Amino acid sequence: MNNNFEKGYLYYDREGYEDILRTIDELKAKLRQNDFHRHEAYEAGNGVVRKDSSFDSSEFELLVQKEEMIMGLIDDKYKMLSRAQIIEKHNQEDYIDIGDILEVDMAYPNNEIEEYTFKLVGGDGNFDKEMNEISINSPLGKSVYKKQVGDMCIYSVENKNISVYIKNKLNTKEKNKVFVK
Repeated sequence: MNNNFEKGYLYYDREGYEDILRTIDELKAKLRQNDFHRHEAYEAGNGVVRKDSSFDSSEFELLVQKEEMIMGLIDDKYKMLSRAQIIEKHNQEDYIDIGDILEVDMAYPNNEIEEYTFKLVGGDGNFDKEMNEISINSPLGKSVYKKQVGDMCIYSVENKNISVYIKNKLNTKEKNKVFVK
């Protein structure tokens, strides 16, 4: 089975795509709140503008910087949406799919081998959850997607090849979470 990742696109499942939309809405709310506080700071500083066009209030300056940062994040999210391709689960049990939890051995160039368990997601990965999430857009995610248990794949990070042996796929449909081979 071929991964068929086209260069320049970002791949998301519907949930991952909707997460981006929710993040944009949250950032817009923060922008509105920041704008409110910026107006308060402007009025508190009596609207004094210095010769170099900066405002005579450190609080106002910080809020302007925060606004620029939030606007940059919103712009980044819209750029992600413009490159987004929504993919559906392929529902072929023999192949690795979005939502699968994998147990792999990773062989690094220094001959170190590490066992790693993660969930392949169709959005942004999240390491803060109980189960590490790896995005399908990451080098590791792209290398294991649509592969099978027992396959060996290779991905590159910083000009270093890392070999990945797919040992197990956790069957997430069963409540007792049995590993399948």
